[in-house]
Amino acid sequence: MQQQKLQSTCPHFQRILLQRSIPQVHKSLSKLLVLFKNKQVKCDVCQRKQDYLNICLKCEKPLCDIEKICSAEHLRLNSPEHCVIINIHSNLIACLMCKIEIYDFEQTLQSEEDQFIEEIINPQKIRMEYHKFFYKQEAQNIQFKNQQNVQHAGMLNICNNSHLNCVLQILLNYPVIQQILQKINSEYEINEYSLKSNRKQILRELSAMASIYSQHQYRIINPSKVIKNLAQIDSKIIGYSRKDAYDAFKTVINFLNEEFKFSNLKGYFKSNLIYTKQALGHDWNIIADPSLYMEYSFIQSIFSGELISNLQCLNCKKITKSVEQFSALSLELPEIKQQGFFKQFVNNQKQSISLQECLDYFYEPVIDSLTLCSCGARSGKRQYSFQQQSNLLCIHLQRFLNKNQKDTKHVSFPIKDHNFQEYFNLDSEQNYRLFGIIVHLHDQGGDHFETILKYQNSQFLSIKDEIIEIVSQKYVEECEALLLFYEKVDNQVDLFKTSLRKNLQNQHNMIANQELQLKDEDQCYLPHFWFEQFLHLAKPPSIITSHLICPHNLLKPDYWDFRIEYENAKSAQYNSQLDTNTSFITIGEVQNSNSPAYIQESSAQKQLQLTSIIIPKAVCEFLIEKYGGGPIIQKNIKTCSTCIEYAQQMSRRRKLERQLIIKYESLQGYDRIFVVHEEWLKKWQTYLYNSKQILQRNNLFGYPPPGEITNYLLLDKDQQIIQQKKEGQHFHMITAPIWHILQEIYGGGPTISINPHQQQYEPFKLQTDDLFQIKEIKTLYQNCINQYKQEIQQ
Repeated sequence: MQQQKLQSTCPHFQRILLQRSIPQVHKSLSKLLVLFKNKQVKCDVCQRKQDYLNICLKCEKPLCDIEKICSAEHLRLNSPEHCVIINIHSNLIACLMCKIEIYDFEQTLQSEEDQFIEEIINPQKIRMEYHKFFYKQEAQNIQFKNQQNVQHAGMLNICNNSHLNCVLQILLNYPVIQQILQKINSEYEINEYSLKSNRKQILRELSAMASIYSQHQYRIINPSKVIKNLAQIDSKIIGYSRKDAYDAFKTVINFLNEEFKFSNLKGYFKSNLIYTKQALGHDWNIIADPSLYMEYSFIQSIFSGELISNLQCLNCKKITKSVEQFSALSLELPEIKQQGFFKQFVNNQKQSISLQECLDYFYEPVIDSLTLCSCGARSGKRQYSFQQQSNLLCIHLQRFLNKNQKDTKHVSFPIKDHNFQEYFNLDSEQNYRLFGIIVHLHDQGGDHFETILKYQNSQFLSIKDEIIEIVSQKYVEECEALLLFYEKVDNQVDLFKTSLRKNLQNQHNMIANQELQLKDEDQCYLPHFWFEQFLHLAKPPSIITSHLICPHNLLKPDYWDFRIEYENAKSAQYNSQLDTNTSFITIGEVQNSNSPAYIQESSAQKQLQLTSIIIPKAVCEFLIEKYGGGPIIQKNIKTCSTCIEYAQQMSRRRKLERQLIIKYESLQGYDRIFVVHEEWLKKWQTYLYNSKQILQRNNLFGYPPPGEITNYLLLDKDQQIIQQKKEGQHFHMITAPIWHILQEIYGGGPTISINPHQQQYEPFKLQTDDLFQIKEIKTLYQNCINQYKQEIQQ
């Protein structure tokens, strides 16, 4: 079902709740609870026993699943007020008459403080009331078990979020992710931040949850805030339709990857070591030639692997080889081979396949009828093989065939440390250890999932939302796995690496506790995400820091440095009562003329401190020599004000140009008769209107200007528009004022006009103020272009 808006909430739900007697409800539920504990609950209509019952909110009678006949029969035999039902296992609330799910305020993005709903009861309160009532005894049992040293946090399942709970249990208990988020949480607790962004609120909640998990204590976490904000990114997270933990996994890791990603050279992803002492270069380099760059994050270092795809054309027999990255392996389940009577008897007639069989099925060639070959054919045979495996391998077993059918075959998989070399058909050893499993239990009244995690002393923890218990290895072997997580371990005990990890931790702790006093030039920053990967991953990546350095070999400013100095400059300009048409004040004019080309305190420096640890420079030099990367970032590095100055000039240029366009775009008396090349126009629109998207990713200069107008690409040798060129596809029509502004600023051409009716128009001339404004635009642009060319030459 799709998410319903609050305005269309079922009217029966509120009417029933306002009329019910709380003491009478508790009395009825207490009688029902006795039967529930003894598994003797029967449907009020058909008298069949129910493990996952629904309850009528009007009369507290137990009923069969909502989609069965009993619910409709119960409504027919009683008044219309018996139409709202809650499932005590999944907490689904639905109205049989309105045929809709009833959502919490958090899911409909409303709050209880909203005036028009102040008299309405939040459905979440009812869910919590029933949930606590029926599972109160179970919670007491868990607290008793936790006295037996089961120290782990659980999560409430209050709106069919069991699939998301399991994914968060896996991710937030993985050491690298947990420690990185925990450090972010520490910073949030020390400093107060105004988190208006939906994505930043998610990160805040996840970091707080990671901090709770790191304490290794029994706690119950309410994930409603995370669910509310994630639902704005992916609406499928909420609701009571069939859920797949694999979809939730992709949503969460994609979110984390987006939050922590940065661009750098592609070569760092390869196994060969790359060393650099230079900055990455100007932001426009990445935009100009994106094929040389790729996006990195610690999430990618954890989950990313590489597949080799070999596609053979069935027509010309040409083989095309390509490399594809993956964050999880999604495997189809092959059919079980027919067994003789004796084998069935030995295997207890259990329908079972192995993980190896699933991988063998994955390796089998498949027909590809979509990819076009150079010979013109669309029939090929594609086959995959592995090139590089991930540090945390996620394997998805495709159990959901469609919305109403699930493949329940048992899949056996390695539980103890195992060499996956044969599994992946690779030459070197690939030792992996089982980290966790997500199991799909059932879908009665809503899906329910279970997380199984490796625990102390080769034990396993079963986590069903807030219910946590230790389980046996046999229990794990017999589970119906949906997602498997294996962490890569060293092929053999590396005493040197173990010693190096311990030494690095000691050095960092001594500096943090001021037990080791060093000069600032003898200390340097090491990315915290690399530090955690070095401590926990079998194969840590290169130490990538070149994207943090600007072309002037100072710390690259971030978006907030640019905005703060921009506002300071505007304030200084206003206080000086300067004409708004004069040149834009730069940092150098705001600061003292003798001030250095850097600023003392910056947002970039605070961000660097937040995302890094400090270690001795000599240790960092050794790590870069061993693992590649660079350059070294010393503790005394300053933030570059020259970059901020030129970024401000580009921002000023866009603002002035937009003002001119707004001034003349709706001017009366001019039809669209001038032609402009489609590709050039797209670049211009991207530069002028879409730069904020990458500005907030610390690309200070935004998209580059499009250069000279390229109308000549539309003309043939006789200077006529090529016959195949069509309006709306290859070129667009604009008015005379806009054309004159663009040609005055960018140059190029030539001028092409289409005036089929030969209408006469008054010649358009720019005003004197406009010409001064265009002159300033061109001057600001030329300053940035000159600076860009100098940086490229260096």
